Amino acid sequence: MKEDVDQSTASYARLVTIAAVAATAVAGLMGVSLLLTLGLVLFQSYVIRKTDSVAIRADQLRSRSDIIIHMDPISVTPQQFAAQHMSEPQFIKDKV
Repeated sequence: MKEDVDQSTASYARLVTIAAVAATAVAGLMGVSLLLTLGLVLFQSYVIRKTDSVAIRADQLRSRSDIIIHMDPISVTPQQFAAQHMSEPQFIKDKV
């Protein structure tokens, strides 16, 4: 019986570790995407000043909305990770 509890505790610890690595990877990729989109918006601003293009202005508006959309998962991921660890039963924390 005790071995079953130890094995399930170890399995849960591995699952939490895998989830943490996956969440970090997703946040990192979203961060890179955000930085690239910011660079695109800055370049589009330069092009708009030079050409006064309506098409580029419209695309820049779409790119700005992408920035807002990308910021949401980045801000939520650490909160979810913290909430997950705060809700773990104490006996599992002691075993890991």
